[in-house]
Amino acid sequence: MPDDTSPPHDTPQPADREPTDLLLHAGRALRRLWAEAIAPWDLSLHQSRALRVVCAREQAPRLADVADVLRIAPRSATEVVDALESKGLVRRSPSPTDRRAVVVEPTPEGLRVRAAVEHARVEAAERYLSPLDAGERQTLATLLGRLVQEHHRGHDGRRGGVGRGDGRGGADHDHAHDHERHRDHERGHGAAGRPHGRRGPVPGPAGDER
Repeated sequence: MPDDTSPPHDTPQPADREPTDLLLHAGRALRRLWAEAIAPWDLSLHQSRALRVVCAREQAPRLADVADVLRIAPRSATEVVDALESKGLVRRSPSPTDRRAVVVEPTPEGLRVRAAVEHARVEAAERYLSPLDAGERQTLATLLGRLVQEHHRGHDGRRGGVGRGDGRGGADHDHAHDHERHRDHERGHGAAGRPHGRRGPVPGPAGDER
């Protein structure tokens, strides 16, 4: 029989106490919580982030803008927007300033779902951070912000003229690869998933911090 006292799979073990290992454990746990929180709306994490980008802009973004913000390859951004459009959450239209470009706009349903998903996401994040007081949260935010800023600065300097989607390493490649893994997972489990377009109960916009 399994030992019920054994730690969960995600629990850091004594050998995983290095800061970088702990960051990986924390990131995986938070992503899992967010994925569970948005599951009632049948959205992947990439789709929810793309919907946030589309809804948050005063001017409708182009596909290239969505790819830039999410740091994914343009072809991956196209697939994410295709999925959102098939769910009736966004629509494409000609750019009012560039006849060669197409912009992505939220539908009324997209705005409603985005508010509900953000509410669920904020609640999940609050549960995750609940062991920390306000001062500890601010310290954590400061330290992580410094790491992210320095990483992006160094990464952009090393990347130079390398374009998106060229198959090389870096943040763009990592996010695109993560999206490909999620898409393959959805394909393998589509028959057992929820019916297309299913929505869960939609709470009000309270907690939509952006």
